Amino acid sequence: MSEAWVRHFDVTTQSWYHRNTSTGESRYSNDNNQDELSEEPRSIHVIRTRGGGPVFKHWALYIDDQVGPYTGFICNIEGKRENYRYVCKRVEIPKSKGNYVDEYQVGYVDTNSLEKLKEFAEAKRIRNEDRFWGCEQWVWEILGELEVEGLLEHREEFEEQIAELERVKGPG
Repeated sequence: MSEAWVRHFDVTTQSWYHRNTSTGESRYSNDNNQDELSEEPRSIHVIRTRGGGPVFKHWALYIDDQVGPYTGFICNIEGKRENYRYVCKRVEIPKSKGNYVDEYQVGYVDTNSLEKLKEFAEAKRIRNEDRFWGCEQWVWEILGELEVEGLLEHREEFEEQIAELERVKGPG
């Protein structure tokens, strides 16, 4: 295989799912030869969807990590003010959903650090006692903390993406 191949273990089929990032070709196998596959980092995006009324948007982290029919996973807090809970789930392309607003690629996570990122996000304190705190604040805080932990690698356009996120930031 060329360097364009990445793989993930598919728990459902109990086999390796291989995807060529250049051609889109995919296949399943039971081989365990890691030398053939790249450890290509996964892109991290901030996505915004409709929700919370006409002014507010729902903010979440989306990590590109294609496994089978899913294109990645979303890490976010869900619920209502003062009753949020952390949720991380595999999803289809966020753009394909009717409530999609926009997304901003803010960096990468090393393939070997995906589980650590999920665990780190799950351990993040949710401030249900603060009625002015919500999903947007959670995203801003987790981005900074992931950077400090060394789990968020910047893109060249990082500062531009953060500046754009600042422009779309909601009230508060």
